[in-house]
Amino acid sequence: MGNYREAFEYAMGIEGGEFNFDSSDKGSFTSDGRKLGSKWGMTSDDLEKALGRVCTKEDMQNCTIDTPMKFYKPKYWDTIRGDEIKKQYFCNKLFESGLNGGVTSAIKILQESAGLPKSGKIDDLTLNALNYD
Repeated sequence: MGNYREAFEYAMGIEGGEFNFDSSDKGSFTSDGRKLGSKWGMTSDDLEKALGRVCTKEDMQNCTIDTPMKFYKPKYWDTIRGDEIKKQYFCNKLFESGLNGGVTSAIKILQESAGLPKSGKIDDLTLNALNYD
């Protein structure tokens, strides 16, 4: 079955741990409207949810890999039912795609490519298709 740590490390190899402040990025605003950028693929709104408070630029700059490691599991990994997917390749791609484009969109793309109904959820039909040998 899928291994969360492997999928997380795969995604972090793409996302990287550098603080990124891109003024053209349309996302990553705090709840009070400030733009703080991202780190480890974590947007400022996700960091606020992880910290339970409005975050600062220093919070974002000082964010360690432990914060997204804990935060991403219930939000992304559990939603894609990663522990139930047999092939790590699918876990890695689906998890990383969910981080970048949203879980529902990533699942719908997968379902469409497999000729399945696009529910946007890893239902039993989708899970069986992913685990088909």
